[in-house]
Order: sequence, then structure tokens, then C-alpha cells
Amino acid sequence: MRMNGLMNKGNNRDFTFGSTNNFITFNSFQSGSSIVQQIGFISGDGFHIKRGKIINIGSMFSFFGFSMAPSYAAAKGGVVQLTKSMAIELAPHNIQVNAIAPGWIETDMTAPLHGTPYGDEILMRTPAGRWGKTEEMGGAAVFLASPASDFVTGETIRVDGGYAIR
Repeated sequence: MRMNGLMNKGNNRDFTFGSTNNFITFNSFQSGSSIVQQIGFISGDGFHIKRGKIINIGSMFSFFGFSMAPSYAAAKGGVVQLTKSMAIELAPHNIQVNAIAPGWIETDMTAPLHGTPYGDEILMRTPAGRWGKTEEMGGAAVFLASPASDFVTGETIRVDGGYAIR
């Protein structure tokens, strides 16, 4: 499984409406509201798919603030709320919309944190005591894409080694 993301690094002092608006649009609304049309669930004459699954990708920053990249946290928070809103709209069409919120996963984006005081703090807070692997997101994705989740919609599954429970 491959996970991609875009992060606009910069703290609150670097916050500008233009750059932040573009970033949030890319990370939430472009990945959510237009997806229904892009993947063909609807066309000009309405719904033509009788069932389906949409799995959005959030982040632990969907739930926590992040002073080093407030735009990223805002965008990922938007993904979770968009997931809920899409779930309400699409559930009558037998389309379930859910999200996965990866925790601290070994990726190019998190690599600079390894071996730093912040990275050490992450490991201390994570009950599993390690960074996650991208392939560990697969189980949640398989569940959400399978018939086992046909009555699950509007949920965000945290795959974080327990980070959020502390």
C-alpha cells in the first residue's frame, strides 16, 4: 500500500490565507467532495452505482493541533468532517464513506523526526513503542472496503499503535 500526502511546513507566523486555502483545498475538498464524481458514482443524471465504498485518508492531526504545520492539521481535520458529511449524503445510496487516520508511520515525511527529541517523545507516547509501517494501514483498508463494513459509515479508524489513547 502506498500513502501519499502533502504538507505545507510553516508555523502560525507563516500562515497566509492564499497558501493555506490552496493547501486545504488539495488535502480535503479535492480528495473528498469531487471524488464522488471523479470515480463515477454519479453523472449528470444522478447516481448510477448501487453500492460502493469511499475510504479517505486523514491523519492523527485530524484530531490534534500542530503548530509546525497548522494548514496540514486544518486540512486533515476537514477530511474527517467531510467523511462524516459524505457518509450522511451517500448512505441512502448504499455507499459507505469512512476514513483511516494513520499515526506516526515510517515515511519520507516523518523520516526527519527519527532520532530527534520530538521523535523520541512520539515513541514514548505510543504504547506500541515504535513507528508504524505503511503496510500496516492495509488491514483497516481491507476491512473498510469489504462487506464486513457494510453497516459502518462516517467513521475514522485510527491506526496509530495507541498514540491517541495517551
